[in-house]
Amino acid sequence: MKLVPLFFLIIGLTSITFFYYDIYFSITISVALTTFILFFFVYQLTKNRTGILICLLLGIYLLPFIHIIPFIWFNFDSYPKPEQLWWWDGYPVIYTLGYMIDEQTIKLTAMLGLT
Repeated sequence: MKLVPLFFLIIGLTSITFFYYDIYFSITISVALTTFILFFFVYQLTKNRTGILICLLLGIYLLPFIHIIPFIWFNFDSYPKPEQLWWWDGYPVIYTLGYMIDEQTIKLTAMLGLT
């Protein structure tokens, strides 16, 4: 189990380096690695190797990034841009100021949550 924290450190340092060069992981990779981290901390909690406070802090920190998950299936190449972002909300895309349909911005946000 000593290799997993080293893996997290390598991923963190790699993403910090990638930020400097404007290289971003895909949304799917960021969400998958974040999910792996969550399951690792839950596993550590069940083995009494970490406390509930650490898991709660991680959950509270990652809660705003839950909105990244639907972007795995979003078609950023659709032209013209959709009038409504998702079928379940009533807000038109113009209210998002274009940020929620910019793939680079969503990749950056997902990678920030991962890091």
